[in-house]
Amino acid sequence: SKANISNPSQTKPEIEVIHKNFHEFKMSLESTKNYCEQAENVYGFGAAQMLPLVAHHMDSNLNFLDGIIDDNPDRIGTFLPAVSAEIVSSDTIEFIEDTTILITALDSTRPILKRLLDLSPRRILNPLNIF
Repeated sequence: SKANISNPSQTKPEIEVIHKNFHEFKMSLESTKNYCEQAENVYGFGAAQMLPLVAHHMDSNLNFLDGIIDDNPDRIGTFLPAVSAEIVSSDTIEFIEDTTILITALDSTRPILKRLLDLSPRRILNPLNIF
């Protein structure tokens, strides 16, 4: 006979919270995508290795981005898997004050925000609304 082993580490309310949080995550990404698809002159900031996973959950290849700005010169001109936007240098953006910047390196949101305040784009978007 099978032993009846209960797992107290995963209660039904905790699972419901996980589902709720994942739903909010998906909705936040969807509203960000919808906004970016309507906007012009949209760049990502930060070519994070996690970005293809974010793009997957956004149900997008991020083709609404005009590029992904990154400060690492070795990444300029390259692409991340499943992401259509090319990695570019901030030096190549002529009027950065007219751009919308989507933070695309989510684990570095705070330092990126500091850098973006210096660059002064028109809008800064955080796809998760969480810092």
